[in-house]
Amino acid sequence: MSAKLEEKIVKKIFHGSRSAYQIGMHRLDESADWPSASRVVEGIFIDNDVDPFSKYAVAFTDAVSARFRGPQSAGKKP
Repeated sequence: MSAKLEEKIVKKIFHGSRSAYQIGMHRLDESADWPSASRVVEGIFIDNDVDPFSKYAVAFTDAVSARFRGPQSAGKKP
């Protein structure tokens, strides 16, 4: 994900908290597959009262899911 998108996600999803973002990323790094990562993403949205269909929530979900799509996404992390 681009630095600009990351900053928007920190602002819009994590309410400007870089530490909350880093904790969320750590939890996602520990996810073994998309089903477990999607539960983490859902929890992040619930904890931060984020509409999962908002522009930046969709962008965040897309970035996270790209990690689990297979070889064409290898090495990409949100």
